[in-house]
Amino acid sequence: MVLLLLLIDIPQLEANTFWYSSLSRPTSIVGKGEAGTKTEFTYSMMGMHFPVTIEVTLDQPGQEESHWEGIIRGPITGKQHKTYLTKDDGTEVTYELELSVPTSLLGKVANVLFIHRVEENALVQTLANLKILCELDD
Repeated sequence: MVLLLLLIDIPQLEANTFWYSSLSRPTSIVGKGEAGTKTEFTYSMMGMHFPVTIEVTLDQPGQEESHWEGIIRGPITGKQHKTYLTKDDGTEVTYELELSVPTSLLGKVANVLFIHRVEENALVQTLANLKILCELDD
């Protein structure tokens, strides 16, 4: 699991997934973002593309703190949890991502440490993209 903290200002962005590194724009969305919403994407890792579905299991907005959780299904499975906490002049985002990548999908490059570092870099890039997007309003 990778846990990163980043201080940024968050407008409503959950429907705009183009800032997620390694994730295509949605090919199908059933729901409006509430718990039970299912969205289909293509997840890219090391030049390979995998169809995945993300189902929202928790969408809990709040004045000072909000939480979002989702389950990833497909050849790659996992869980996501995001917490948005109002802090000073921005929002602290905590993003937890657990991925399970069957080594049979990646063959020879399936070194667990290598996969972990690649995914950690993708998560860092995702949060950097989100920060840039949020700062465009400044």
